[in-house]
Amino acid sequence: MTQFNDKKSKILAGITGNQIVAEFQGRIRYVKKGPPHRILLHDGGWVTVDNAAARLTVSGPRGDADKLAGALAQLEPFAVHRVERSLLKRRPHAIKAIIPVAAGNEDDRFEWWMKKGLLPEQRAGGIAVTVNGTLLIDRGHEIEVHDLPPSNQSLMLIAE
Repeated sequence: MTQFNDKKSKILAGITGNQIVAEFQGRIRYVKKGPPHRILLHDGGWVTVDNAAARLTVSGPRGDADKLAGALAQLEPFAVHRVERSLLKRRPHAIKAIIPVAAGNEDDRFEWWMKKGLLPEQRAGGIAVTVNGTLLIDRGHEIEVHDLPPSNQSLMLIAE
């Protein structure tokens, strides 16, 4: 691991091993040590590595995340699960939210949704998360609700 100088590569090597780092080092944007471990690639794809469940969850656009999950599944017996984005059923309805002073950046908001036990997906312009059948797009200053009526749990999370 000493051959990898940057922090992301060191964390990635601890999660995946040196062989994967050599192949994917230039494609990684963000690595969060877990469990579960979360890896964001430059093309917007995410890989969540859950060692305890021997499961890889892939979300976002198809590309590098799928390749990384495939490479990891060849090294260890991981089950690969892809989370597909849901199609919009109708025009979104935006619920405006006032940003608290310590709202944080997009990575902090992504972590907030993960801590709630949900599987957020990074999209252009925001973070998409499905809560009991209701698709929410968190843009930081507003939340778009794409399925009406929204579920009670989604309303509680919006208020929170």
